[in-house]
Amino acid sequence: MNPNRKLNKVRVKKEINSSVDALWDLITRPGHLNMVHPFCKSNYTINWPGKESIDVLVYLNNLTYHRKFISWNYNVGYDLLIGNVIGSNVMNIVFVLGFSSIFTVIKPSFDYVSLNYITIIFILSHLILIFSYLFSKSISKFSGFILLVLYLIFLYKIF
Repeated sequence: MNPNRKLNKVRVKKEINSSVDALWDLITRPGHLNMVHPFCKSNYTINWPGKESIDVLVYLNNLTYHRKFISWNYNVGYDLLIGNVIGSNVMNIVFVLGFSSIFTVIKPSFDYVSLNYITIIFILSHLILIFSYLFSKSISKFSGFILLVLYLIFLYKIF
């Protein structure tokens, strides 16, 4: 792999016979990918327009991506992050907690007893799923039974 190669950056420069205002109006219109993207099934906005805009792009094969605009320079262009919901949420959690812990110690408080039960059940169920997948690539009847018991305990504790 070339160490000088920039990863995850895409830049396109193309000369278009149009006024800057008309082009900017087109590419910043809500849902504009419905008109111009050849593989777009749908494109709808969550927050629009300007910096911090968010829209959703669904491809013809139903892959769904969220686009978050991190800069919006009028008549110049915009920078955006593209990703799926799960990756975005995981990255936000990891980045925010990791970055915050550089400056201060994070001590979660467990004021509610039920929160401890929910946390323990969440961790145990995910550990069972992870280990079942790593060792057997499937969920056994025993693992399924344990997950069911954990779910019933969870329901009992929250109600």
